[in-house]
Amino acid sequence: AGLADAATRADLLAYLRTLSDSPAPLPAP
Repeated sequence: AGLADAATRADLLAYLRTLSDSPAPLPAP
C-alpha cells in the first residue's frame, strides 16, 4: 500500500509540475 501511495503521489506531483512549468494537453495513456 505504501509503495502505491508513494507512486501515486509522485505521479501527481510530476503532473502538477508539468502543468505549472508548461501547460499542455494530457499525454496519451
